[in-house]
Amino acid sequence: MKDMDPNDDKLLFDLDGDNRLDTVFTEPYHKWNSSICSVNFANGISLNWIAIAVVRVGVLPTKTNGVHDLVVNLDHVLVWNGKEYVPRE
Repeated sequence: MKDMDPNDDKLLFDLDGDNRLDTVFTEPYHKWNSSICSVNFANGISLNWIAIAVVRVGVLPTKTNGVHDLVVNLDHVLVWNGKEYVPRE
């Protein structure tokens, strides 16, 4: 698993296997004590979601629909449904 460096707000990783680095980053949203999490794929697709009390974001070795799964904090796993990351059922 690849974790985001706690001293940085972004993680570079090839999420979709196209040999180009995609960017996962978080930005504090102090109004609700949460973070805005974003994924910017190298192909131009960008996704955002709000997560409460984010301690870490990591890339898991597992893939769903050919794209690496993400983990937020210790146990909130997000999987790729073909259009966006959604919570694993």
